[in-house]
Amino acid sequence: MKKILLLICFIGFLGFLSYLGYLSYLKTPSQKAILSPNTRESLSTKRIIGFLPYWQAGTIDKLRFELLDEVIYFGLHITEEGEIATRDSDGNRDLGYARFASTTDILKKATKGHTNISAAIILQDNEKIERFLEDDVAQANLINNVSSLITQNPSLTGINLDFEYSGIPGKETITSYTEFVANLVNELRTHHSSLSISVDITADAIRKSRLYDVAGLAKVVDYVVLMGYDFYRPASSVAGPIAPLSGKEIYEYDVTTAVADFLNVVPKEKL
Repeated sequence: MKKILLLICFIGFLGFLSYLGYLSYLKTPSQKAILSPNTRESLSTKRIIGFLPYWQAGTIDKLRFELLDEVIYFGLHITEEGEIATRDSDGNRDLGYARFASTTDILKKATKGHTNISAAIILQDNEKIERFLEDDVAQANLINNVSSLITQNPSLTGINLDFEYSGIPGKETITSYTEFVANLVNELRTHHSSLSISVDITADAIRKSRLYDVAGLAKVVDYVVLMGYDFYRPASSVAGPIAPLSGKEIYEYDVTTAVADFLNVVPKEKL
């Protein structure tokens, strides 16, 4: 009998705590209220960017563009020869390319000209990155193709470079990537003076040898996008958070520390 009474008291106590939590929730302003008025100026003076992956293109009507400075379409894969890929490695239609034209047109209408639109240029294969960076013709070819892309799609106001190399590249590869980005910026600015150019960099690039000479890249691009995720992946030897804001004592590294590291070499207005 005593056990039953204790169980009833315990359940009642849990119910009371839940009720208190519910009252606290009712008193908390809703997310919609926090974001009101619906202007990005009310949220931050920093640049607010949203990535729109091609597989989420159908959600455009639900996005709140008034809260963004820039939408980056993700994206357009390229080949090691510097061509924009229209087919994937299996010979199937590349959906990033296929959905690009219609998506950017819809974005232009949705943003009503107040939010900038960029396209991500993607290469995420180590061997292809190395071969591309060893080939001056391929690099020149890509620069020409990107320039044509911008001319053919006047709604584009920017280009985002998403080159992701897994592991530790050689020093020559790192140098070649920085030189390629500098050349691309110089060439594109010749024909598209108002174009915004950004580069994606992994969060640990300051502390570990990665594809990116962070300081060198920051000098030539308009801004750097710190990829504050993938601290732990499905292949990691132990489980952990994908994007820990804090907890470097536990996880070795965190987003807050990464931002502080980047600010040592990247001007704050470019990060």
